[in-house]
Amino acid sequence: LVYVARDVAFLGGYQASAFNKTLLLTGALTKGPTRRFAETLRWALDCTGEGGMQRFAPGFKSTLRVRLIHALVRRHVAALPSWRLREWGLPINQIDMAATLLGAASVPLLGARVLGMLQTRAERDAATHSARYLGWVMGVDERWLPSDEPQALRLLYEFLLSISNPDETSV
Repeated sequence: LVYVARDVAFLGGYQASAFNKTLLLTGALTKGPTRRFAETLRWALDCTGEGGMQRFAPGFKSTLRVRLIHALVRRHVAALPSWRLREWGLPINQIDMAATLLGAASVPLLGARVLGMLQTRAERDAATHSARYLGWVMGVDERWLPSDEPQALRLLYEFLLSISNPDETSV
């Protein structure tokens, strides 16, 4: 699952050039995508570990930290003279956050099935419920949080159609 998350979901996210511009303006890519993926994986493991999302548990605290960082970055980057709001939209907007969350939650499960690692419906439902809760804690509007896997994949597909605009930053 980690390879599918890294090679499909995580790297695929770099097709969204406005998201990349936020990462470049904050210096988040100067440490390299490998380190960024490792940090994201650490967060995911904190969240999915036993009791990880209980109040004040590692995953819960990490998720709140991500929410705070997103808010600070959103405010900082949007105020930069080089940020083109009309062209790129609000940095780390609702769709960016929802697409990232759904990509990280849905794509590895789908990829695992393609590779022959089947999941029960209960496991898929649990993963969708977990992603929905993580998104809620992270500040994603509830209308972008799916209630089942088919809805998650449909939303992700629609998001990708609207935000995938690869450019020189996608490299």
